[in-house]
Amino acid sequence: MPLEASVVEKLKDIVGSENVLTDEEDLFVYSFQGPFGAQFGPSPDVVVRTWSDEEIKRVMRLAENKNIRVILRNEAIPSNIGHPIIMLDTIKPSDLPSLKTSSSRKELIAYKLPMSELLGLRQHLKSLVIHQKCRECQLASGSACHGYCEVAPFFNWIETWSSKGRIILARELTKGRIEPTEKIQNILFSCTLCGHCYGACTLDHLNTYKAIAYARHELAKKGYVPRIFTELPERISKQGAPLMIDLARRTRTWWLSRLGEKPKLENAEVLYWVGCVTAYRHYNIAVSTINILREANVDFMMLGDKEGCCGLELYTSGFWDEGKKNALKVTEKLKQTRAKTLVTSCAGCYYTFKEIYPEIFGVELPMEVLHISQFIEFLIEEDRLKFDESNGLNYKVTYHDPCHLGRHCSVYEPPRNVLKAIPNLQLTEMSLNRNNARCCGGGGGLWTYNNELARNIAYSLLVDEVLPLNVEAVVTTCPMCYTNLKYTARLRKLPINVYDITEIVRKFLEKPQKDKD
Repeated sequence: MPLEASVVEKLKDIVGSENVLTDEEDLFVYSFQGPFGAQFGPSPDVVVRTWSDEEIKRVMRLAENKNIRVILRNEAIPSNIGHPIIMLDTIKPSDLPSLKTSSSRKELIAYKLPMSELLGLRQHLKSLVIHQKCRECQLASGSACHGYCEVAPFFNWIETWSSKGRIILARELTKGRIEPTEKIQNILFSCTLCGHCYGACTLDHLNTYKAIAYARHELAKKGYVPRIFTELPERISKQGAPLMIDLARRTRTWWLSRLGEKPKLENAEVLYWVGCVTAYRHYNIAVSTINILREANVDFMMLGDKEGCCGLELYTSGFWDEGKKNALKVTEKLKQTRAKTLVTSCAGCYYTFKEIYPEIFGVELPMEVLHISQFIEFLIEEDRLKFDESNGLNYKVTYHDPCHLGRHCSVYEPPRNVLKAIPNLQLTEMSLNRNNARCCGGGGGLWTYNNELARNIAYSLLVDEVLPLNVEAVVTTCPMCYTNLKYTARLRKLPINVYDITEIVRKFLEKPQKDKD
C-alpha cells in the first residue's frame, strides 16, 4: 500500500520539507544500512530526518495513527516487511570537531584492500561492502565512523550526497542494478574527488574518490555527462586546453613578453611544464617559477604553445578513452624533448603524470616527474637558492595541502621544508592538515560544474580553518586551489592573502624594489 500524500505533507509540517525525502534515488541509498551498506532491504516509502525528541514523538504518533511501520536508520529491515514504511533518521552527521578528534587515531588499524590497477578498480567497486572490517575498526576504536564529506553540509547532510551515498550509487550502477538518472549524474559530479571523506579512516587504500571517478566513466559511456563537459574532449584535442577561451585574444604563452629573455624551447635536461590553468589564468605563477629556475642557474626548457593539456579533466569527467589518447600524444611529445626531468608548478598535472597516466591510462612518462616544491627543496639543499635575510619582510603564513599533491600523491613535507627554509617566515599549521587537510572545493571538475558550491566550500575553509590562525596569507601549491581560494577571498571580502609557493619564494629571494612583475 503506497504512502498517502497527506501523510507526507504532515511529515513536512513536523520536521520541515527539506528533511522529508521521497525521491527514488534517496530512498534507494537509505535502504542500505550499516557501514557501506552492510545490509540491504526494501526501500522505505519516505525518509524523515530529525534530531528533535519532540519531533520524533510527533512522527511516531502520526505513524501509529495511520498504521505505518517506522524503521530506524541502521536498523535491519526485514525482507518481508509490508509497506508503507517510514525510515526515521536520527543519526547526527560527523562534523569538523569530531573529525579533528578522530584524526589522532588514524594509524589504529590498517587493512590492505586490493585496488591499484584499472581491472582491480572495477572489481573493488563491485565488492565495496566492507562492513566486517568497518565493524572491527569501530570495536577497536570504541566509536563510530568519522568520515567527513566537504560537499554534504551544503546538501543538508542528506546521505545521498555523502561519500557513502555516492559509493552505493557507483557500485550499483557498475553492477547494473540501477539505471542512470539526471539526479544520479548530479550527485556523482557534485564531488571534488578529494578523498577527504575517509582521510581519517583506518582502512588503507579505500580510495573512494577513484571509485566515484570510475562511476563517472560508466556514466560517460552511457551518455550521462553534464552538458558543460560534453565539448571537453574536442577543446583539448583542438586547442590543447580544457578552458573556454578566446584563442584570438590570448595564446598559451602571451605572458612571455613580461620576461626579459624568453626561455629555451629545446635542448635542456629539465623541462618546465606550465599547465593550462597557470598559462591562461595565473601567468604570475609561471613567471615566478621561471625566475626561480633562473636564479638557481637551472638549464631548462619549455614547450611553449605546443605544450597542450595533461588531460586531468578528461579523467575526472569520465572520458577515459579520450584521456588515454591524449596521454599517448603528450608522452610522445615529451619523448621528443629528450629531457630527463619534468618539473611542474601544477599539482593537478603532477597527479595526472604520476598517478593517472600509469594507473588508469597505462602510460609511463619517459622522465622523472617533480612538483616545483620538490625541485625547490632540492635547489635549497644544494645551496643554489639563497634568501635575502635583510629584505625587511616578515610573514606569518599557513599552508594549504592540495588534494592532488597531498592525499593523492603523499607530497606533504617538501612544500613545508621550503617555507621553513625562508628567513623571517613563520609557518602555522591548520588544525586539519596533511592527510586530513580540507579540500578547497575546486577539484574534481566542481569549479566548472557548480562554481557556487565550489566557492562555498572555499569560504568554509577560509573562515573555519585559516582566519582563526591570524595569519597574513595562505600559501598553496596548486593553481586550482589558488584560483578558488583567491577568488573567494576577494568576492567575500575576507582579510587574507592567497599566494602560490613560487610567489613567496621569489618574494624572499629578491629585494622588494626588484620585484617588478
